[in-house]
This record gives sequence, structure tokens and C-alpha cells, in this order.
Amino acid sequence: MDGSVKVSLSRHASIDYERISLYLLEDLYQSRAEEHFSRNIDTLFLNLAIFPKMGNLYDTDKELSRPYRKLNLDKYTVFYVYYEEQRCIEVYRILAGLSNYTAIIKDATPIYEI
Repeated sequence: MDGSVKVSLSRHASIDYERISLYLLEDLYQSRAEEHFSRNIDTLFLNLAIFPKMGNLYDTDKELSRPYRKLNLDKYTVFYVYYEEQRCIEVYRILAGLSNYTAIIKDATPIYEI
């Protein structure tokens, strides 16, 4: 075993990823920006698999059932939960930097393999 953890996307994170990619490609006609975004996400997921606690704990006034972590990636913020005993990470959301996180980060969504 290599010591890395499994990284999975929630349904919401999958949709976020697709929407951002489509926005960059179809609305802005920026294929290079989309390639850059995809490459950075792939690199981030590889790094998370090795360093699962690299993100800061998300501090909010809301009572959450899971300890969300967040990382900034260019103009986007990635929210995830690290389940240490299961050695897996659930990427919960990939949001634009100006989003209202407290209105968006909620509990209870199933995860999907990537």
C-alpha cells in the first residue's frame, strides 16, 4: 500500500466541476483556461491523496456534522472532508471565490468515485 487516501467527488462537486469547465469553454471560449483549471484540479486531488490535511478547517457559525476543510485554487475554493479511519476524502464543493459559503455548505450528500 502506498499510504495515499482515496479521493471521491460528491454529486455537487461533480456538478460544480462540470459547470466551471463548461463556463470556461462555452461562455468564455477559453479552452486554455479550462485546461489550466482541469490540470490544477487533478494536481490538487493528487496532493490531497498524499497530504489529506493540507486544507484549513472551515470555520463557520453553523453547526456542521463533519469537519470541512477548504483550499483555495486560483479563483475557486474547494471544500472537502477527510475521513481518517476510512482513509478517504470526499470533495464536497468546488465554488467560485466570491460565493456565499455559509449558504451553500450543508450536510448529507452521497459521494461518487472519480
